[in-house]
Amino acid sequence: MLPDDLAGRPPAHAMKEAAEATAAAVDHAAQGIAHSWRGLADTVNSGVTTATSEEAAAAFLLDTPAPNLRQALEDNGAEGVEYWAPGTEDWGKPAAQRFDTVEMEDAAIEADSETGVRYLDDEGDRQPFRLDAGDDGLLYDAKGEPFDTTGAEVFDRWGRLRPRRALFVMDADGSLYSSLFGGKRHKFQHSSFLAGGPVAGAGEIEAVNGELRLLNDISGHYMPGRHYTMQVVSRLRELGVRVDSDQLRITAPE
Repeated sequence: MLPDDLAGRPPAHAMKEAAEATAAAVDHAAQGIAHSWRGLADTVNSGVTTATSEEAAAAFLLDTPAPNLRQALEDNGAEGVEYWAPGTEDWGKPAAQRFDTVEMEDAAIEADSETGVRYLDDEGDRQPFRLDAGDDGLLYDAKGEPFDTTGAEVFDRWGRLRPRRALFVMDADGSLYSSLFGGKRHKFQHSSFLAGGPVAGAGEIEAVNGELRLLNDISGHYMPGRHYTMQVVSRLRELGVRVDSDQLRITAPE
């Protein structure tokens, strides 16, 4: 409000109008921030949760930096505003899962029952298998040590040893779990982590001193389509883990 606007009017009226003008300006700024947030949410959703098997979608996720919502909003003029950042438990989607999931194959359910596969029934049982990422972009196990699969032993469905690879799954909220031992010769399978429940991704992982070396989608229990593996890629990149195309071995046709 210009000084001339105050001429000839009682101070109380002028102060009231000044307060109303200030409130309107703040409301306008808040609407602008909310608009930026909605636009960013649509962008993240289109790139993360609706990724399909098309090569273009895969290339987008591999060649585009992981979404950092805090930084993106600051770049859009929302400096100083606190928003969700990776590592917190609030994903901004109350009472809704974050990632799409796939159910276990019927034949695998029967096989698990016959062979007595071990199931981890609650979070307490799963915690020792939890994977996390550090600020350095490396993977760490539940003990806080760099995740390393050098001594891992995984067997495929024909009983053949696949050394230096570990089983992994990701749940609907983006939590990652891995075991250094599993497969046909062990009573620990992909289905073990979530007690036979659906997963948002499953396969094998290879890492040395916390550095990701390989990620594939091999899981006879879940047979995940490419979309689910790309969800895992997106989640890892979001946590700061580098995932390049030469580290991926995707076998699903779609």
